[in-house]
Amino acid sequence: MFKNLFFQTKALPELSSQLDAEIPRYPPFLKGLPAASPEDLQSTQDELIAKLRQVLGFNQRDFQRLIQPCIDHLAAYVHLLPASEHHHHSGAGGLLRHSLEVAFWAAQAAEGIIFVASGTPVEKKELEPRWRVAAALGGLFHDIGKPVSDLSITDEDGRYQWNPFLETLSQWTTNNSIERYFIRWRDGRCKRHEQFSILVLNRVMTPELLAWLTQPGPEILQAMLEAIGNTDPEHVLSKLVIEADQTSVQRDLKAQRISVDDNALGVPVERYLLDA
Repeated sequence: MFKNLFFQTKALPELSSQLDAEIPRYPPFLKGLPAASPEDLQSTQDELIAKLRQVLGFNQRDFQRLIQPCIDHLAAYVHLLPASEHHHHSGAGGLLRHSLEVAFWAAQAAEGIIFVASGTPVEKKELEPRWRVAAALGGLFHDIGKPVSDLSITDEDGRYQWNPFLETLSQWTTNNSIERYFIRWRDGRCKRHEQFSILVLNRVMTPELLAWLTQPGPEILQAMLEAIGNTDPEHVLSKLVIEADQTSVQRDLKAQRISVDDNALGVPVERYLLDA
C-alpha cells in the first residue's frame, strides 16, 4: 500500500505544471501580449464576421472586395489590445471583438431604418446599402482612436514604443522582432479617443471603399465620420452606433456576471490568462 502511495507522488510535478497554466495571473498582462499574426486573430472571430457579411447582404465576392480589407487592417492595427482597462471587453483582443460586435449590431439595426425617404427606386437601391455599410463601419471604427489616446505600447524593456501614426501594431512587432508587447493606460483618457479616431481612419479604410461610399455624393461618408467622432449624436446613423455600442457593452458585462450599474472591480481575472 505504501509503495503505491510513493509511486503516486511522481505525478505531482505534472499536476503542478497544469495548475500553473490554469491559475489566473494578477496583475493582468504581466507576461505581455503575444505578437500573433492578424490572420490568427481574425480566425477567432470568423463566426461574427460571417454574421456581419450576412446582415449586410453582401455576397462573398463583394464582401471580400469592400469590407474584408477593413477588417484585415483593423486586426493588424488594434491587434490584441483591450477595449478598456477595467470595464467592458477588458481582456486581450477585447477591442477587436467589441469593434466587430458594434459593427454587427449597428448593421442589424440599420435594416429597420429607411434612410432614403424620397427618390426613385433606382436611387434608393443605390443609397440604402451604402447607408447600412456606413452604419457598420461607424461601429467598426468608433473606438479606432483608443490606441492613440488611451494606451502606450512598448516592448518588455521599454526600448521600443509603438507610434500608431507610423505603422500598425502588427507591423511594429514584426519590424522590431518583438515577441511580446506591454501596455500602459494613460491618465485622463475618458472620451478622448473620439477626437483621434478620424485621424487614423486612413490606416483601416481603403480607397476603393471610400470611392464606393461617396459615389452618390459626400453625405453618407460625412454622416459616418460624424458617428465615429460623435460630433452629431442626434443623426440617425450616430444613434445606431451609440445604441450598438451600448448593446455590446451590456452583453459583455452580463457575460462576465457584472451588473452594468456596478463598479467593474469585480471583473473575473480568468479572462486575462494568456499562454500564447
